[in-house]
Amino acid sequence: MVKSLKNPDKVFERLKSIDSTNEIYIGNTYVIYVNKKIGSGSFGELYLGRNLKSKKNVAIKLERVESKNPQLHHESKILSFLQGGEGIADLLFFGHIGIYRVMIIELLGPNLESLKKYCGGCFTLKTALLLANQILYRLEFMHSRHFIHRDIKPENFLFEK
Repeated sequence: MVKSLKNPDKVFERLKSIDSTNEIYIGNTYVIYVNKKIGSGSFGELYLGRNLKSKKNVAIKLERVESKNPQLHHESKILSFLQGGEGIADLLFFGHIGIYRVMIIELLGPNLESLKKYCGGCFTLKTALLLANQILYRLEFMHSRHFIHRDIKPENFLFEK
């Protein structure tokens, strides 16, 4: 279930100066570690964050409101629709805070590309078969929800820790 934050506009000034501090608090529930970027692309930046109540790490994706090709709201709707599937991150929050759209999701483990590098560039037959089974299960789940993944690559398959 996606939760809303009380008085999100109070963090506007802190998000406005995102490059000038190491930690930004979103309400009294989440903190973004802006010096710990864990990903970025043409549709926003992904930072390590923390749920201050549960003490669990989270992933926080930011997209500027004035983005020419806004995608984060659409991504959050799809993620919400896919909730409960294996390998699908839990959507914890989506909303507008100041000049950013913010999506907070469960932090999953390494992606397939990182696992391959960790294993010396080659999987054993057993590992390859286990991973293929998980990947096919995830694609079947998405298809059962009438979605087709159009960007299948190792970096887009994350595995739990």
